[in-house]
Parts: sequence; C-alpha cells; structure tokens
Amino acid sequence: MMIFALGLAALGFVALRHRRRRWYAYHHGWHGHPGCHHHDHDHGGLGWRRGGPYHLMRMLDTTPGQERVIREEVDAVRGRARAARDELHAARADLAEVVRAEPFDRARFDAALARVDAAWDGVKGQLGDSVGKIHGTLDARQRERLADLLASRRGPSFGPFR
Repeated sequence: MMIFALGLAALGFVALRHRRRRWYAYHHGWHGHPGCHHHDHDHGGLGWRRGGPYHLMRMLDTTPGQERVIREEVDAVRGRARAARDELHAARADLAEVVRAEPFDRARFDAALARVDAAWDGVKGQLGDSVGKIHGTLDARQRERLADLLASRRGPSFGPFR
C-alpha cells in the first residue's frame, strides 16, 4: 500500500512539473510552444514578442522603423485611455455626490457628464491621430492587408486561441 501511495505521489509530482514547465514556456516564449514567435526583428524587449500588436506587425511584415512608430502610437493611445479612465473615476465620484445630495442638482449632473464626454473625446482624438500616423507609415500592400483583417469576420487573431 505504501509503494502504491508513493507511486501516485511521484506521478502527481511529474504531472505538476510538466504542467509548470508548459506554463512557463507559454508565458516566457520557449521555442516550440504557443507563446513563442519566431521573428527576424528586435522589438526592443518591451513585451511585444507575444501576441497583440506584435502579432499584427508580424502579419503585416513591418520594418523596424514602422514597428517603432506603431509601438509609439499604441502607447500614446494607451496613455490617453489611462488618463481618461482616471477622469471617469473622478466623474463617477461626482455623480455619486449628485445622487447622495437631497435635492437633485441638474447642473452638477451635467458637469459630471461633460467630464465623461471630454475624456471620451480626448481618447477619440488621440486614436484618430495615431491611426493617421500608422496609416502614413504603412505601404499600400500593408494597408490592404490590415483593411482585409479589419473587414474579416474574425478580425486580427490575438491571444492563445488563434
């Protein structure tokens, strides 16, 4: 009985070790695993080696200069979105105060919603500027490929379920 229990424990240890290795390989991009992408360019070590924008840049066969512009613009949009999120949290606090107050103050309510609108307009403006810069850096073939990906039913395929 003791040998049987030890055998089961050893099998469990081996299975756990194998599972941990696969998780590590996926998240750290060892060769032959889903998280690993073979590429010819250096992407600056900014976490672009797996999924998302890197996968899209690989599909478009971008040059290192184009990739730099795309990364900068994606970072600019993300930065603007973070700032908008912070503004939305502040507006939410204002809305909570409007709801908490005994007489409903329509002016404060409208001011809080105006903050939400301004934050969203900032994100839309940055997105438009960034898409324009990315459009300008891509050649006709790459823009056609990107348009096909955007128009397809599935769109660009990111993440582990491609």
